[in-house]
Amino acid sequence: MSAAAAARALMGIGDVLTALRPEFPDITISKIRFLESEGLLQPQRTSSGYRKFSSADVDRLRYVLTCQRDHYLPLKVIRDNLAAIDRGLEPPATGAGGTPRVPRGLADEESLPSPEAFRPAHNDLRLSRAELLAESGLSEKVLEQLESFGIVSPLRHGGSTKHYGAAALDVAGAVALATAARLVERDREGWRRTGVEWVHDAAHYDAVVALRRREAAIMREYIRGGRCLMQLLQEALDDPSAAPCGRCSVCTGALPDGLAAEPDIDVTRAVAGVLRAQTHLVEPRKMWPGGVFGSRGRIPASEQPEIGRALIFADAPEWRELVARVFGGQDAAPPDELVDAVVTLLASWRHDWPARPEVVTALAAAGFRQLTAGLAQRIATVGRLSTAELSVSDAVARQGRRRGAAGPPSGARSEQSGTVTGTAAPDLTSAAEAAFWARAVGVPDPAAVAGRVVLLVVDATSSLWPVTIAASKLRSEGATAVLPLVIHRRP
Repeated sequence: MSAAAAARALMGIGDVLTALRPEFPDITISKIRFLESEGLLQPQRTSSGYRKFSSADVDRLRYVLTCQRDHYLPLKVIRDNLAAIDRGLEPPATGAGGTPRVPRGLADEESLPSPEAFRPAHNDLRLSRAELLAESGLSEKVLEQLESFGIVSPLRHGGSTKHYGAAALDVAGAVALATAARLVERDREGWRRTGVEWVHDAAHYDAVVALRRREAAIMREYIRGGRCLMQLLQEALDDPSAAPCGRCSVCTGALPDGLAAEPDIDVTRAVAGVLRAQTHLVEPRKMWPGGVFGSRGRIPASEQPEIGRALIFADAPEWRELVARVFGGQDAAPPDELVDAVVTLLASWRHDWPARPEVVTALAAAGFRQLTAGLAQRIATVGRLSTAELSVSDAVARQGRRRGAAGPPSGARSEQSGTVTGTAAPDLTSAAEAAFWARAVGVPDPAAVAGRVVLLVVDATSSLWPVTIAASKLRSEGATAVLPLVIHRRP
């Protein structure tokens, strides 16, 4: 994005008020200035002294206001949480106390950085010595030995407190695992292999997965009212005496007095409307995965998309019927309900995007080509935008199908050349999936996107690799910016 476009993306304090007042009716200019004086915000200043807020500043302000309104947190706690976020950590659960921790999604299957789990990039992580020891499982003695050999070093910065970055955490975690499994040991010459081979404890991890699935099944059964509610609660607590209570609504077959069997339809619609109005950000991946993909390290800013939007996130109940209709059967043109919802999303997004899109392109990452292409065309018509195509290698698409690619139900897959008719195989590692999409996606007409802001419409994705790869190729062909719009961001 050019410097001029970046400047246009900044908001004045009045614009911030307009953006936040629907959520926070009591917000005032004085309140924003007060929070700035308390060090919770640091907006830019023009040469004339006017405050200019970026989208990140607005997100930060929204976080502060939400903590105050919904959780009654004092400014000191909010300030500590923001400091943790600035160091790349995940703050404690709101109101739960505790200490910040490394985001749980920071390492993927290959123990490679996965910074999309939390906004700060992996390279921005800063851990204290105690946090490094706690997160890695390493002992103080072993850490001292690693430092003496120069294998682990603190970050170099001007502060008096030592901090350790992501590389130190990766090394410390690997050494902790290796020493715990007796794969390596230290002698006078340094570290050496013991000859013990590492064996994946499949039984242990299978048991963990089975336990989590059992817990999820109990929760679903409780929500459906499939069995005695008290018995399900006892089973969730591993109570060996779990048995039907004879008193709950499931056992008696009747709800308590005053409760209707079905919710009021007007209330249901009102709640669904509120839930559908939520904003679901699509944070761009910031690191290439390495491995079979090849490139590793930070994705250049010139190849990254902007922060995008998802219409539907995970198993959102407010969208359940639409998801079943759109993604549960044959690939077809988008229904009006979906088109209207997307147009509403775009209307709210326009207050935050760096520039208005000029071109729409579609990527059927989950195989719903008619849905995605039709939606892109409808958006282009409503917004008076031009369209561009992304090409997809048919050979790679066939490879994806041979490897067990998931997509629409049987009979719904398009065999037309240039269309992804299924996602990469679900058992692929992060690097392998990225490599799959890197081989698949191309920009056949660079002139259609060069120097223009592109709206990238994607049907559904979980990993975001289709979005990342497509955005990288569009930016490399000259697109000024790429705005990802994902219809269903899957868990």
